Amino acid sequence: MDIKNGVIEKIAVREDILSRPELKILAFDIETSKDPLKFPDAEKDVVMMISLMFDGMAYLIVNLGFCGQAVSSFSYTPKAEFACEVIVFNEESEKATLEKFFKLIQVYKPSVITSFNGDKFDIPFIVTRC
Repeated sequence: MDIKNGVIEKIAVREDILSRPELKILAFDIETSKDPLKFPDAEKDVVMMISLMFDGMAYLIVNLGFCGQAVSSFSYTPKAEFACEVIVFNEESEKATLEKFFKLIQVYKPSVITSFNGDKFDIPFIVTRC
């Protein structure tokens, strides 16, 4: 690929690349507190939980500072082909919950991180809370 002044001028086929890379995809979703009948406000509301799926494994990070009670790991089977064990991490605070989330990203080193509405909600909310 030739780039001049930020413009792609030529794209060439790489004949030496024989296969596609193995992608490691991490999917996540956050749950937040909020006032009744209001949309969550990252300036005052907190991250209560973060769920993650990576390489067939499921994780749930729980903010005990908000939820108050530890959650045990559990089996989850929405459909037979999606059966999995959910490993739960009970963290003492929102800060510890977010730190555990970032630590898991560092450990697994995903190629792709995805989330439903992550660009418009999850990521901005996490950034503000950090």
